[in-house]
Amino acid sequence: MKVLVILEHAKGKIVGQTKEAITAAKDIGDITLEGVVLGHNITAIAEEAIKYGISKVYKVDDPSLTGVNLLFHLRTLQELINSTSPEVILAAATLYGQEMMPRLAARFGQALLPGVKSIEVDDDE
Repeated sequence: MKVLVILEHAKGKIVGQTKEAITAAKDIGDITLEGVVLGHNITAIAEEAIKYGISKVYKVDDPSLTGVNLLFHLRTLQELINSTSPEVILAAATLYGQEMMPRLAARFGQALLPGVKSIEVDDDE
């Protein structure tokens, strides 16, 4: 199972709630854990994600993604998700995650499970 974590960051570091999402993803079990970081000059953030156990980080480094522009971020994430096909997408329960995830779920016609504290897999389900 491929799990994609949206790597939210501030001041050049991954935010704490995103680290919690990474930890929750690792608890799922046998997964491929990938991350995506959007912004400009984000190499250090991608390198930090690898230290937390993300096997592959998709960097979308573009000045238009600096700051929080939901429309640009949404379009970029949609393209990346279409090309990588993760089974699960996780984001922190921050204002950004609470704004972004319902929009992504609607665009892909998928269920949204907000406020999840833990994830368990039973017989690959």
